Amino acid sequence: MEVIRLLVKPRNKIARRLYEISGFIVTGEGMNHFGPGEDRMVMSLLLGGRTTLLRNGHANGATVPQVPVD
Repeated sequence: MEVIRLLVKPRNKIARRLYEISGFIVTGEGMNHFGPGEDRMVMSLLLGGRTTLLRNGHANGATVPQVPVD
């Protein structure tokens, strides 16, 4: 496994902060993912001894792949 991805409600600031502290970055968004008004942010964490992810979604010069949310 190279990447862990998760979905989080954009307004859930406590969970988002916990994931950010753990090294996750925002790599996408799913508008109405679970129905009307149920938006989610996609957050990703690179694994496998790679360098820490940067805020712009890059690590070791490679872009973190976007996750399909449909």
